[in-house]
Amino acid sequence: MNHIFISHNPFTVYTEFKINDKEPAKGCTLLRNQENRLQLWIEKLFDELRELFNGDENYEITFRGVETDYLDLQESAHKAEKALVKFQWKEVASAEHRLEEMRMIWEEVAQHPKMSEHATNNHTARTNVEAAFNKDFDVYVVATMSSGKSTLINAMLGTSLLPAANEATTATIARITDNDQMKDKGFNAKRFNHSGQELDTENNVAATTLETWNKDTNTFRIELEGDIKAIRERDNVRLVLTDTPGPNNSQDAEHSKTTMKHIMDSTRNPMILYILNGTQLGIQDDKNLLNMIAEAMSKGGKQSKDRFIFVVSKMDAFDPEKESIPNALARIRQYLQDNGISEPAIYPVSAEFTRLLRLPSKELSFKESRALGDFIATAEAFEAVHFTQYMQLTKRIQHNLAEKIAGGQLCKNEISSGLPAVEAMIDEYIDKYNLPHRVKRVHDALQSVIDTALNEAELTASLERNEDDLQQIQAQIHSLEAKKAKGFDALAFKERLKQEREDLPIEILEKMEAQTRQIGNALRKFSESFQEKKDVNSAKNIVKNIARELQQLHTSSTATYENIFEFSQSTIKTKLDKAYENFVISIFDEFDKIQFPTLEKLQKSISSFSNNLNLEIEDRDIKTESVKVGSRTISTSTWYKPWTWGDEKEIPILEDKEFVYLQEYWKKSLIDIEEKFRSLQNEAEKEISSGHTKIIDNMIEFMNHDFDKKFEALLQSIKETIACGEEKEKEITSAKKLLKDIYSIKEKIKNILSIQSI
Repeated sequence: MNHIFISHNPFTVYTEFKINDKEPAKGCTLLRNQENRLQLWIEKLFDELRELFNGDENYEITFRGVETDYLDLQESAHKAEKALVKFQWKEVASAEHRLEEMRMIWEEVAQHPKMSEHATNNHTARTNVEAAFNKDFDVYVVATMSSGKSTLINAMLGTSLLPAANEATTATIARITDNDQMKDKGFNAKRFNHSGQELDTENNVAATTLETWNKDTNTFRIELEGDIKAIRERDNVRLVLTDTPGPNNSQDAEHSKTTMKHIMDSTRNPMILYILNGTQLGIQDDKNLLNMIAEAMSKGGKQSKDRFIFVVSKMDAFDPEKESIPNALARIRQYLQDNGISEPAIYPVSAEFTRLLRLPSKELSFKESRALGDFIATAEAFEAVHFTQYMQLTKRIQHNLAEKIAGGQLCKNEISSGLPAVEAMIDEYIDKYNLPHRVKRVHDALQSVIDTALNEAELTASLERNEDDLQQIQAQIHSLEAKKAKGFDALAFKERLKQEREDLPIEILEKMEAQTRQIGNALRKFSESFQEKKDVNSAKNIVKNIARELQQLHTSSTATYENIFEFSQSTIKTKLDKAYENFVISIFDEFDKIQFPTLEKLQKSISSFSNNLNLEIEDRDIKTESVKVGSRTISTSTWYKPWTWGDEKEIPILEDKEFVYLQEYWKKSLIDIEEKFRSLQNEAEKEISSGHTKIIDNMIEFMNHDFDKKFEALLQSIKETIACGEEKEKEITSAKKLLKDIYSIKEKIKNILSIQSI
């Protein structure tokens, strides 16, 4: 039996492998995974092991790491059908308390008399720390119309607060922030217009008020705050549940674009609850959205799959005596697979059952009380409507649900409704991804600040030398000053920057070309719907459907270009940071690296792009033709031709009807459509190129004005320290103390992030 040891640290994102108690040989495929998050490679692990051991699949695996990663390892083995795998888990401390300890370390650094300056000046580090300590965790609820989305959110809130109207009439975003301190105090609400101006505020808001706000065309966003009972209370995480209008909602294209950007966001990886109406599959809008989700899920390993939860709503509509729920779920699973989502995990729920169970009995109407009684009776009579049995739940979630039943937090009927399992999935995602990622962000920020302070302290401490050494250092300083006077490599560096500002990086161009191809393929596919002639009503329906799809294509393309813009900004900043670092090292690698000034993120929106894609059948597109609508029989005999007596023939009854030749119509319309998309592409390229150029211009501006000053200040500081005997001793003593403090902090961080077994 082959023994494999895996130690995965999700906080530093490093994995240690051992095979039969030995380090893997250089070039071993496992080593490619060492610096990647476990969820990016775990699904391929057993294929790599099979190849590594020439088909021998008899393993004993010891895993050291957090519980959620261990469960992913077990799940991967189960999917690979490895019956001969034996597991041993060496448990380590969770992420939650580590984050709090890292907060204390950051506060220590921020208050330190010497290191605080580096923490203040390092804008990137401060931004990352603020983001890491921001407790908000986003879950976006996405669906097309009539999916039961409002009912599901109300069930999670334990209220009847959100208006359960037809989704097509809802064009506002409702952002609901969890506040456990507001238990039993209702929800406070604010509403905002498109400019972000607050229009109204109301404490313990009533459902009727929200319904009025929602119908007001001036309302762009509603923010609610209150206790979301369904999610586990945590010190370091605050759930933010966002009810998004469906992308098929034509009332506000900006909302649609926002929803699409959440789906495509593979950097922040927000969680998406996608609601499917179990009774109405196959709506075209649904397919368009699912295709986008399928593409997002295919790009980022297991996390990209885990962040999408497919909730099948309205399962109470199925009659367990007449319909097979497993067969219905199989159809839904096949529907998702047909739309590009491989091995979808689906979660059937009756949100209405959950909602009624969680409402205080005094708030139930007569009709709701009867409905609740029917739900309970059905659940007690039919095992088939215990929806949790159809879900792929980890042992950890099953254990947590069982604990809640034992502790009286949930009843068995509530578990049967399915929604508590979905809520437990959200909890697990937070443990698995959100908290470790935040710990790593704080670590990276601290490391950046500490490295800068460390370099400075080591440089000063290194001046504790004899006179001969100091004279050599002075000589090196004079040499650097001479190089500076000649411009050393700065001119060449600036020239290279000027050259690079003219061309976008190849990876940006590839993304833009891919989007251009996607638009072209979509337009060609649309052309297939315009091949025949149709009567006017049929033609109008076809055009109406295609117009809606074109609108969605335009909106999704706009969102994609905005994502490319952000990716472009990040890419060029990373490249410039590296180029600048190499430039500095090439000049004086023994001196402190000059901190590159953080470039402010350029966020010029592409929301102004035209999305006015009006497709309508006009009078000039309608042709009139005589068509046969029936026939009648007439006599063809003549009196003077006896042999023709009794002869008859059928003659057509003609009627003028109006038709649309769709191919001709599409050919004419396509010119305008292609021009609109071409305009969008050109505007996007212009904005992306402009943003790219501005960042490089900022770098050139820094090199032209600030670099020389920083360079001169550094050299002058060293010269002064060397020259002043008493002052030098003070500086060196201070530097030694700083080094001691830094090493103490580094040791604390090391201990916090270690994954020694509990």
